[in-house]
Amino acid sequence: MKKVYNRNMLFAAILCLQLNVVAAFGQTVVKGSVKDNTGKPVSGVVVTDGAHFKTTDAQGNYVLNTDPARYPMVYISTPADYELPSKEGVADGFYQYLDAKKSENQCNFVLTKRQKPADEFVYIAISDPQVRNEKQLNRFRTETVPDLKQTADSLKNFEIVGMGLGDLVWDAMNLYAPYRQAVSNLGITMFQLMGNHDFNLLYKSMAQTDHPADGYGEQNYYQSFGPANYSFNKGSTVFLNVHAPVANNTVSAGGNARNANALFQLLRPYQVHIFSGHTHFYENQQPAPTIYEHNIGAACGAWWAGHVNRCGAPNGYLVVEVKGDDVKWRYKATGCSPDYQFRLYKPGEFESQKDYVVANIWDWDRTYTVNWYEDGVLKGAMQAFDDEDQDYINMVKGKKTGYHTRHLFRAQPAKGTKSVKVVVKNRFGEVFTKEVRL
Repeated sequence: MKKVYNRNMLFAAILCLQLNVVAAFGQTVVKGSVKDNTGKPVSGVVVTDGAHFKTTDAQGNYVLNTDPARYPMVYISTPADYELPSKEGVADGFYQYLDAKKSENQCNFVLTKRQKPADEFVYIAISDPQVRNEKQLNRFRTETVPDLKQTADSLKNFEIVGMGLGDLVWDAMNLYAPYRQAVSNLGITMFQLMGNHDFNLLYKSMAQTDHPADGYGEQNYYQSFGPANYSFNKGSTVFLNVHAPVANNTVSAGGNARNANALFQLLRPYQVHIFSGHTHFYENQQPAPTIYEHNIGAACGAWWAGHVNRCGAPNGYLVVEVKGDDVKWRYKATGCSPDYQFRLYKPGEFESQKDYVVANIWDWDRTYTVNWYEDGVLKGAMQAFDDEDQDYINMVKGKKTGYHTRHLFRAQPAKGTKSVKVVVKNRFGEVFTKEVRL
């Protein structure tokens, strides 16, 4: 979606599949208009089938040639001056299905003008619900969803946009409908993207199949949520949402998207935040001065095995406050206070660090300061180290995976020490404190 990068775009692209642009083209003409709810034409709106683009003219009209067998939908990039179309709190109405039997399709869109600018809002990124069966879906319904609703209620003075970062289900196409119902009417406009577990495994992907009319892997997702690659406008900062991360570099991390360097070259002129999931661990990276990737913890943690991800970060989601170009975020652990930002282990609790107090600070990046106090006396910065998190190991009854996280810190108290306090300051100057008695 290279053409939609511009200074007035908050980009919510989904880069989960490669479209087959060499397929037969031009079999159908799509004509239509984009108007507001008073009937006034809206010009300059990007209209696409996912590979080919047009913009509406002064009368709000467009004409697009496409092959509906390969590109079954036509959709728009909602301008910043208009509300995000939705149905029962789930993004909808910005796309329409095409009739492949017709030589000409008519697809008209209606937008509602905003009453005030959209440059202040809250963005909630939710990684990997990944429900495989009714039991896991019930945990999502009874744990994650009420927590999301509580967060939305606490922020009801703001517009809230949510993004499911893929692996909404775990190869279980029958769970799309109840998943959609679960994220409806939360006080959030919920968007989704596709992960590797959101394909129907009975079929090849659209890019790989020679006969899409016989079925393709993305079909169930399309029918439930619309296009997999799309954008909408809300400001000048670029938000890029992908399933697999692009900048991870921890040992044994894996899973990074291919061609990341080419992506970074495209993004360099912009202030960019990338939101990703897939890995079930937490890692922040800044591959360029203007690009920050949040590879956040999963809603399901380590595949609903318990309460944490592979790195020890709790099950949860990321809450991002946007005010113009000012972007501020905090991870929200499911079922916990918003101030719960790190875990502290006493000496003896972390198996490989028996003599140390250990802090696991999941949203850590290089701007953080992590200091410790021994019986009220400042001892300085804690020592960063990498290891497998003990809370995760305990949760899976000692079955280590070998993944070492880098957001661990340690300090060795002297003999006779009665208490250790750890003070963490993040990039926004927010301070979080925990103290343990020894």
